[in-house]
Amino acid sequence: MRKRIEIAALVGVIVAPIVFGAQGVTIDNRRAEAVEGPRPAALTVRAAAEPISVNGILTEWDDAASICVYPTHQAPYSDNEAVVKALWDYEKLYLAYRVTDKSLRARRTANDRPVWRDDCVEVYLSVRPHDAPAFHLGSDEYQFLVSINGTVGTVRGRSSPAKGVRPQYVYRDLRWDADFLSAVKLDGMLNDDAGADGGYVVEMAIPWSAIGYAPRAGDTLLADFCIEDADEGKRTVASFDWAQLMTFAVPYRWGQIVLEGRPHDYLLAMARARRERFSAAIAILLIVGLGGTAAGVAVTRRPSPAAAKAVVPETLEVVAAREETPTRTLARKAVEILRKRYAEELKLADVAAELFVTERTLQRALRGADDKTYRDYLTEIRLEKARELLESTGLSVTEICFEIGYRNLSHFVRAFRNCYHSSPLQYRKRHPATVAEPVRERPAKRLADTRTDIRKVA
Repeated sequence: MRKRIEIAALVGVIVAPIVFGAQGVTIDNRRAEAVEGPRPAALTVRAAAEPISVNGILTEWDDAASICVYPTHQAPYSDNEAVVKALWDYEKLYLAYRVTDKSLRARRTANDRPVWRDDCVEVYLSVRPHDAPAFHLGSDEYQFLVSINGTVGTVRGRSSPAKGVRPQYVYRDLRWDADFLSAVKLDGMLNDDAGADGGYVVEMAIPWSAIGYAPRAGDTLLADFCIEDADEGKRTVASFDWAQLMTFAVPYRWGQIVLEGRPHDYLLAMARARRERFSAAIAILLIVGLGGTAAGVAVTRRPSPAAAKAVVPETLEVVAAREETPTRTLARKAVEILRKRYAEELKLADVAAELFVTERTLQRALRGADDKTYRDYLTEIRLEKARELLESTGLSVTEICFEIGYRNLSHFVRAFRNCYHSSPLQYRKRHPATVAEPVRERPAKRLADTRTDIRKVA
C-alpha cells in the first residue's frame, strides 16, 4: 500500500506541471534538461544592411546566419528538412524558411484556424528570456504560423489559465490578433499527387510593435522554429523543431537568438528618437505648468511615476537611440579578433593584450554582452567555420578539425555534436558539398611513396 502511494505521488509531481501549469510547483531544471536534451547553440541575428522585400525570393539573405531544423525522435516518419535564417532592423524581425517537402498539403483557408494541421512553419518568441515559463506559454510568449497556402495564425500566451477551453489551450489566447507580413513560394503543386514536389519557401516580417518589444544590438531573446509536415494518408501531422522538444510550448528550453550589428534604419531611428524626446519634454513641461497654483507660482515637485510613464513611454526610437556602451564595444572588438584568428592557439590573455585591457576586464565585457565566456565565443566561431567547410569543400573531418584550430579530433567531434546534434559525417551526408574538392593525401603516405620510388631507382 505504501509503495502505491509513493508511485501515485511521483506521477502527480511529474504530470501536474504539464496539465495545470507550473504555478506553485518547484521545477528541477537539471531533470528537465536530461529529458529534453541540451539547449541548441545561439543563433546570431545580423542586422539587415538594406530593406527586406517579403516576396518569397531570398535575394537579400546571403549574409544572414542560418540554422538547420530536421526531424529526430520527434517525427521519425518525416523526411522534411529546413534551413532557417533571421535578420532584424528597428521595425521588424525577418525570418526565412527553406523547407524540403516531397508532398505539399494544405486544406484550411481561414486564418486563425488550426493552421498547424497543414504543411506550415511556426516561430515561437519570448521577449523575457530570464523569466520564461517552464511548461506553458506566458503573456510574454508569442506564436506566429504561416501555411503553405498563405493562411496565417497568431497566438499569445496567458499569464493565468483560461476556463472553458481544452487543457492544451488553457495558457493560449487563440483570439489574439497581430498583423505581420508573409510570403510563400512553392516548388511543386499543392494538393496534387501527380509528381514529387521539391518543397517551399516562407518569408515572414514580424513588427516588433506586435510583441511589444523595442530592440537594440546585443539583446537576447528566446525562439523556437518549428515545421509541420501533413502528408497525405497519415492520420497525424509530423512536427519537429529547432530545440528538438516533444512539446513546443516549453519556453525556457527554446534556443537563444542574439541581435547583432547596426541596421540600415539606424540613423532614421535616432532622428525619430530625438523628436520623441523633444515631444516628451514639452509634454512634461505642460503638465508641470498646468499643475501650478492660480498665482502662477512654478511647481517644482516631480510628476508621479504613473503619470511620467503615461507621458514618456519607452518607444522603439528611444531605445534605438541608446549609444553602444564601452563594454559592448570591447566585446565586439574581441569577437572580431576571434573571427580573424580562430585557427590559432589564441588565449584570453593574447586578445586582452591586443586590446590593451586586463583579462578580467575582457571576460567581464564578454559576459555582459551575451552572458557567454571567451571559450564559448571561440567554440561557436570555430564550429560555424567547420559547418561551412563541410558544406562547401571535400576536406576530410580530420583536416577540417585542424583547419579551424582544434588539436584533438575527439574534442572537435564532441563539440560539433553538442552544437548541431549530429556528428560531422552525419551532417555532411545531409548537406553534401556543392563544390567538391579532392581529399588531400596524408604527408606520411607521400613520404612512403617517395621512399619506394628511391628504392626502385636504386
